[in-house]
Amino acid sequence: MTITEAARSHADERPDLSALLNPGRVAIVGASDRRETFSGGTIVNLVRHGFTGEIYPVNPRRETVGGMRAYPDVRSLPTDVDLAVVVVRADLVVDALRDSVQAGARAAIVVSSGFGEGAADEAGRRRAEQLTAFLAEYPIPILGPSTTGLVNLNDGFVPRAVTNHLPPERLKPGPIALISQSGAANNVVFNRAHAHGVPVGLAVATGIQANVTVWDVASAALTDPRIAVLAMLVEDLGSPDDYEPVLRRAAELAKPVVLLRTGRTEAGGRAIRTHTGALAGDWAVERQMLRSLGVMLVDDLDQLWEVAAIAHSWGQPPAGKKLGVIAFSGGEGALIADQAAQAGLQMADVSPEFEALVADKLELAGAGNPFDPTGEVITRPENGVAAIEGFVTTNDFDVTLVALNAQSAPTKRGLVDHVLGTLSRPDARVGITYWPIAGLSDGLSEALADFPGPALPGSHRMIAALRAWWDSRPPVGQPPQRAARRLDVPSGRPNYWQARKALSALGVPFAEAELVSDVDAAVRAAARVGYPAVLKANVVSTVHKAAAGLVRLGVSDEAALRGHTAELLTHAPAVVVEPTVVASASLIVGATHDERIGPVVLVGSGGGAAEYLQDTAVCPVRLLTPDTARDTIRRTAIGRFLEAREPACFEQLTELMMQLGPAVAGVSVDLNPVAVTTGGLIALDARIAEVGR
Repeated sequence: MTITEAARSHADERPDLSALLNPGRVAIVGASDRRETFSGGTIVNLVRHGFTGEIYPVNPRRETVGGMRAYPDVRSLPTDVDLAVVVVRADLVVDALRDSVQAGARAAIVVSSGFGEGAADEAGRRRAEQLTAFLAEYPIPILGPSTTGLVNLNDGFVPRAVTNHLPPERLKPGPIALISQSGAANNVVFNRAHAHGVPVGLAVATGIQANVTVWDVASAALTDPRIAVLAMLVEDLGSPDDYEPVLRRAAELAKPVVLLRTGRTEAGGRAIRTHTGALAGDWAVERQMLRSLGVMLVDDLDQLWEVAAIAHSWGQPPAGKKLGVIAFSGGEGALIADQAAQAGLQMADVSPEFEALVADKLELAGAGNPFDPTGEVITRPENGVAAIEGFVTTNDFDVTLVALNAQSAPTKRGLVDHVLGTLSRPDARVGITYWPIAGLSDGLSEALADFPGPALPGSHRMIAALRAWWDSRPPVGQPPQRAARRLDVPSGRPNYWQARKALSALGVPFAEAELVSDVDAAVRAAARVGYPAVLKANVVSTVHKAAAGLVRLGVSDEAALRGHTAELLTHAPAVVVEPTVVASASLIVGATHDERIGPVVLVGSGGGAAEYLQDTAVCPVRLLTPDTARDTIRRTAIGRFLEAREPACFEQLTELMMQLGPAVAGVSVDLNPVAVTTGGLIALDARIAEVGR
């Protein structure tokens, strides 16, 4: 069992992290005076951030460290400790941990690396096994190994092992918890957030997660009434059993979760073996799981703190997406309108009341959205500021964005000062964007830090952050149990006819067909199903028959049918004879078994171009309801077409997903194409393969 697997085996027993996050007595094992190194950073940070507890440096070669008495080993400490921060060589770590436990430590931070991470050598793997064995005997919570530690500004506890973050006077406690596996990325987000006035009060890097995972830390943070938002950078999500309870609890507490998932293109380090699975991909499945659990998904490090800032200011998004924009530049206002439209935000019309206000107060400005108060906001400041206030108070916008142009830091009675004072309204969602320009806007971000809404650098970043915030939704409920009719397929690799029969038994609609093993039988079958006919070699269902030359389309007469059937029978013992179906569109509907999430259904544009169109969406069966099935279909272009042009087919497709989902466990099913006709959906081809569980 690896370190990470050991951690996951206790996912239902969340550890008590109080001694880790806010201890009273701390031992620094391996402490030194070299503040630029891991061994020296912890004491420097504890002191400069005002830790009020007791600090015990441990170093057998020094009498003092950081001006404090040093002890030769943990056993020599004058009292028990709550937490041990271990910064010794990797081969000394387990012994240091054992001594720390005997000294009363109830938690540890292991900064040291060399425990199987990355391209580990044999020694690293052996140390990982030793650490796993230690944890089996002494299951104290351990942050790391290979972590820079944590920053808890809310309690004045900063045992971080490096000093490359903003000084204490630039930091302030706050309601955002930043949780990641990577220490370096955690530090980037932490510093950039605080540099823009976004209050991250807790930042934790879990490293390689010996037995404390990001979800353990998230669960602990949710119990803290001072924490209102979780911002998470996750490399390995784990299984739904790890994260689903935490995310559902966050939703119950109305604490938004913003998440950046790295490694999204790696497909979990494996290639899903079926045609359907290849289109789904691990990240597509995980993404839908997270979206369905109410997570706000972001794409880069800055978006992580930007969306967290919006969620901190405004909580969960409203149902509407009506955006109002005040731009002190007509050109930027037009650009914002373009970006908003591309993001799916609605630039709502202004009210007659606002039109009357602008007509009364301003001569040059037009009453539109975006609203440009023009230079009159400077030449007639009282009237201009009144119009700006009226834009917020007289219009029905869900969010108002105020885009400053090139501005210096506000001065008393200056334009920005007036605007900020006017728009600092707790009853409205107002955000501000600005363009930081060195030498001109120095101090502007600090001045905007006290604004009650989010203030972000660049209007394009605000629009992208608003999109991520608005794309979230409440978690779906637990699906009701459906009496599942299991897919009855023969063991081994079923052929096309067997796959067809198994799916037909579930209620999947196929066109009429017959299985024949000689030419004369094929002629009789074609007479019954009708010309033009389609012939398919009855080979194993995982074979792409058309690509392999095992399908004949549009066979229009008996002579042609005899020749094609004879040829196909040289490749297969039997041939399936079907009628030609004229369709307005082709769909792919299928399922696969994700090794972590379980059965997953997929829907989208099908036919031979399915892989190239990449117009598919997925839904884990564990979240499958009629509503989530419809939402999955709507996330594809072909699904939106069906809902608008063929609503009956749209509902049939929904029911097909509901039939297929509960029936597949340990198998992958691919129906490609499903023809859309005026008579409904008709499945024309099917592939079924066993997949690993």
